[in-house]
Parts: sequence; structure tokens; C-alpha cells
Amino acid sequence: MPEKFASKLFYSNAEAAARKPSDEEIERTRSQLEAFNTELRAAGPSSDGHVGGLGGRFSDDLSGTEFQGWTLEDGTWRDANGQVVYTEGPDGGWYDAAGHLVFDALGNRPQ
Repeated sequence: MPEKFASKLFYSNAEAAARKPSDEEIERTRSQLEAFNTELRAAGPSSDGHVGGLGGRFSDDLSGTEFQGWTLEDGTWRDANGQVVYTEGPDGGWYDAAGHLVFDALGNRPQ
């Protein structure tokens, strides 16, 4: 019997193996996905220039990211304008331009 936790169903390995979808279910799902993708491709960009998809930051691949143009040279990250953003310290951590620790050597932010 599946357990419900946080509005999700969790199956044991045996239950999950018994629930394998049939070939018909797999083919029906594939055809639904292909119909969706065909419709999405045919739609093209909207009037405001956004391409369809999940929306927001997940589908706007054409505009890049806030890190576009950043470079790493000799232990220093520079933004697209050449300004120093982070500098690697002797402890392996990354420090901002004011000398404050931003990321430790493992990539964690300090508490």
C-alpha cells in the first residue's frame, strides 16, 4: 500500500515494479508530448518577444543570465564590465570587492 506524505504517493520497490506502464500507456503519453511540442514550436514568440515554455527565467534562454560575460582570470571573477566581483582567498573561499567572505571553499554561504 503506498504511503502518502506531503501530498505525494510513495511506493515500495515491489509496488513500483508492479505499476510499470503498459506499452499502450507509454505510446499514448509519447503522442501527447509530441502534440504539445508541435503546438509549442508552431506558436513562436509572443508579441512581447518571449518564447513559449515554462515561462520566466526557465525559458528565456535568448536573453542570457545575470552572469553573462563574466570571466575568471587568475583567481578573480570579473563581470561583463570588467569590474571585480569575487576574489579567491588563500583559504579557497571567495571574497567580494569589500573583502567579505561570500562563499567558503565548499561553495557554501557563511551563516
